Amino acid sequence: MATGIKQQDRQDAIAGWIFMTPSLVIFGIFVFIPVLFAIYFSLTDWNGISPPADAQYIGLENFRNLLFEDGIRRADFFKALKNTAYFSLGVVPVQTALALLLAVVVNQRRLRFKGFFRTAYYFPAITSSIAISMLFLFLYQKNGLVNEVLELVTFGLWEPIAWMADSRGLFHIILG
Repeated sequence: MATGIKQQDRQDAIAGWIFMTPSLVIFGIFVFIPVLFAIYFSLTDWNGISPPADAQYIGLENFRNLLFEDGIRRADFFKALKNTAYFSLGVVPVQTALALLLAVVVNQRRLRFKGFFRTAYYFPAITSSIAISMLFLFLYQKNGLVNEVLELVTFGLWEPIAWMADSRGLFHIILG
């Protein structure tokens, strides 16, 4: 009977790995690899334009320049660091606490107009989705901004497409 349990555990582990593999691959491609590239490029003198193979290793020189040399970069860096700390340590906890408090108050049984308040608090999530949808409709019209830019880039050779009406165009919008 112990072998049956071990066999079941092994099958469960294999199934778990099979289900996790796509997520791990996507995580590796979109998080792990870019982080490695960022670390590599932070230790080189790459300017972002020339081929990455031409970059010379300079060690921690970029960090020394950023932290210890006077100039606009240093001022901007510390201002960005201060703003990030303020937002992360001040704004996020306060907003989270207020949202939780509001949710608890609205969820009280004796509260009148509970449905109205729930709708009012959820309404911004709906309106932003509607606004984004309307923006996409305007951008992808036959005479919309996307077609105008493509026509400009191709020097008038582009034939405008009604992206939302054409199944091929819609497919590319969904993928993009």
